[in-house]
Amino acid sequence: QLGVRPGELPGKEQQQLVRALREQGQVPLDPPSVGGWPAGTAWLTTAGTQWRLRAADLVAAKASPAVLDALAAVPANQRVDALARLLAVETFTDRTRAVLAEAAGQQRRMITLALASPEYTVH
Repeated sequence: QLGVRPGELPGKEQQQLVRALREQGQVPLDPPSVGGWPAGTAWLTTAGTQWRLRAADLVAAKASPAVLDALAAVPANQRVDALARLLAVETFTDRTRAVLAEAAGQQRRMITLALASPEYTVH
């Protein structure tokens, strides 16, 4: 969705991303059981939020310039909805929308916050 290819990240950044995912118990292709990862609010812990923010920041920093430009081209008052569509989030809560709207002028920060949001995490 963001044009980021984890396998193409430089070694240190790739290791940081894998560590952040591992700390959350979300290493791609390595589920905790044959049933996959837990669903719902199991991911919404204080420690998980810290690791989600780190992983989200790593991913947002590598977002494709085309994605950032496309988001910047959307009027600021419509960027939250545009980002929801991009990330396949049905809707953000009013609280999350307010935080994202405040960051609308900083696309990378907005993406980081959206990737770490409860709506993205549990959808």
